[in-house]
Amino acid sequence: MAIMNCRSPASMQSRSMDFRRSIDPFDRILIAQSIVEGITLITVDDLVARYPGPVRRL
Repeated sequence: MAIMNCRSPASMQSRSMDFRRSIDPFDRILIAQSIVEGITLITVDDLVARYPGPVRRL
């Protein structure tokens, strides 16, 4: 089992993001990872889909 580096680009990105909505911590890291990697996160979660960024609702 690998432990995520707390200084990884996604971790650092998630710390600087404005989460005014109550989003699950795992969802936050998924959004941050999509920003860092330059990919679109596809979700069925309405709350996650409302986050501005590379997130699209399925």
